[in-house]
Amino acid sequence: MSQALHIIIFLLLPLVVAVAVTLKRLPEPQALAQAVLRLCVGITKGVLLVIPLLETLKLVLRGGPENLGLGMAWVGFLSCMLFFAFVFSCGADIVVGIRAILKFPPVEKQPASLLSKRGIATLLILSLILILIVTGSPAHVWQIVKAMFAPPKATIASLFQTARVLSNFHVVTFVAGLAVFIGVPTTRDFLRVVTPRKAVACLAGFAVALAMLWTRLPLFS
Repeated sequence: MSQALHIIIFLLLPLVVAVAVTLKRLPEPQALAQAVLRLCVGITKGVLLVIPLLETLKLVLRGGPENLGLGMAWVGFLSCMLFFAFVFSCGADIVVGIRAILKFPPVEKQPASLLSKRGIATLLILSLILILIVTGSPAHVWQIVKAMFAPPKATIASLFQTARVLSNFHVVTFVAGLAVFIGVPTTRDFLRVVTPRKAVACLAGFAVALAMLWTRLPLFS
């Protein structure tokens, strides 16, 4: 996934700008600023949220589904749901940003909210499919779901697994992702009116994401 982000940032983005300049399709300065910031936010979500949330899920499942307690089962499943939520959000921001840079008309129909019943049901189904792919066994998926509501008796292995997850810095990303998903407005609403503070916040996050991607910090190990 980090390779795909490298392609988006260092190959696709300059190519899009070059095409826009060649076709003379660049929008007005304010609209261009909104488009670039939307694209930057999408890439930032991909680096700072999407990839670490997937790593959190892998970390939770590393000790085996049979060693998951109540808390770790919920952390793993919610990490999976947040992963897909931010994949959709990240992809939408990147596509909308590129469309706006090329001065294509915006899509009139807005997608359904992921906090709606339909959105949550979609995230649940995709999460179960991803866990099945990661674990490779329907029985393991059932063990994880069962542990979320009927936790098994604590063992040394489950306590060790809990301590390993809680001591990993990816847990911070999980908490941050949960807070962003519940309490932060959508990018579309946030950038409806661009202000200097919003621009600085978006570009600062993009700079951090770019630095992590470029230097290959342990985030991607």
